[in-house]
This record gives sequence, structure tokens and C-alpha cells, in this order.
Amino acid sequence: MGGSAKYDDAVFLRAMCSFHNFLDSQDADFHDLCVENGWSLSRWVVETTPTDLIPVRYIDGWHILVENKRVPLPDEIATQLRKEIYG
Repeated sequence: MGGSAKYDDAVFLRAMCSFHNFLDSQDADFHDLCVENGWSLSRWVVETTPTDLIPVRYIDGWHILVENKRVPLPDEIATQLRKEIYG
């Protein structure tokens, strides 16, 4: 989230190796891939959508984050939520 202290909370953290984290911030195509796969969030999404309604993809599928806990989300619901967020 750009290193802002406003977003210094477990809900906003993600783990990527330094190379992919760099690419996410420097390469628009790679960032689009990260957003499409739920690995990265743009700041405007977090500022306009409650975090417990933003699907995030982990190795075991889509989840929403509620009170810093992952709640599994069926693919169909994740797809619908993502359409509402991203258009």
C-alpha cells in the first residue's frame, strides 16, 4: 500500500518476494496480473470498499479478511464481488 502508516495493519499486508513486490510497484502489466489474481490491492479500492468485502486469493482459494482472519469464499461470490469493485 505504498508504505503509508495508515495501512500498517495485518489486513493490508501481503507476502511477496522482493523481486515480485518490486515488479508489482514498477510494472503496470504485472500489477494488473496481481490485481486480477487477488494478490495486490490498489489504494483506491481500500479507500472506497470495506476490507471485509474485498476478495483476496491465497493458495487455497479466495477469501475475505474479517477481523484479521481469512474467511473462505466460493469462486462465484469472489467473482461477483470483484465485478462490483472493479467493474
